Amino acid sequence: MAADPLTLAIAGGAGVLSFFSPCIVPMIPAYLAHISGVSLAELDGKDARGAQLRVFKHSLLFVVGFAGIFVLLGSSISFLSQQIGGFQLLLSRVGGVIIIIFGMYTMRILPTIPFLEREYKIKSLKQRTGYFGSAFIGASFGIGWTPCVGPILASILVLAGSSGTIASGASLLTVFSIGLAVPFLIVGLFTARSANLIKRINRRLGIVSILSGALLIGLGIVVFTDNFSRLLSLFL
Repeated sequence: MAADPLTLAIAGGAGVLSFFSPCIVPMIPAYLAHISGVSLAELDGKDARGAQLRVFKHSLLFVVGFAGIFVLLGSSISFLSQQIGGFQLLLSRVGGVIIIIFGMYTMRILPTIPFLEREYKIKSLKQRTGYFGSAFIGASFGIGWTPCVGPILASILVLAGSSGTIASGASLLTVFSIGLAVPFLIVGLFTARSANLIKRINRRLGIVSILSGALLIGLGIVVFTDNFSRLLSLFL
């Protein structure tokens, strides 16, 4: 299965939905302020423009860090999938079931899955880590990933494994990373103004979980039935 426009659009949409998950949105302004060493008070001070620029630079390096990890994961899974290409149909069946389960889990239809509720962090880096440190924290964010976004990321990785080539798998995770990165960068560019908007979004995060779960369930059904090319023809 090639990385066609519809598949890429799904990956990008999944990235955006990942940003608006309940465990990401609430902590974004404070998290960016922490890695950049810039407080909200400085963003309202005399050198507000310079402080905001520092936050944006740190957020840019942060997204580069996690994007690199995601693209590497997508390429690796696509490579492994190529080595067992004779079992492509079986992989589609198994992958479809996994994505459906993740979708149901995201909608909280299924009970808690312990390994999805575990988060791994690198805690040795402190505030004002420098630009390289922000990229490193972004990479650790990509490795440790928070549990409520994990199902979406895992589903896109399963899709990458079904894509057939390393290039298509890498492109899927690149577009997913862009979808996740753009809201990060917007907040990094308008941190002070974004704080009030994020408070409003927090009240409707349950809707995001339902939308994300529905997207994954639909995607899982299409992958399981091996009808992605048919869906693409209808889309076009």
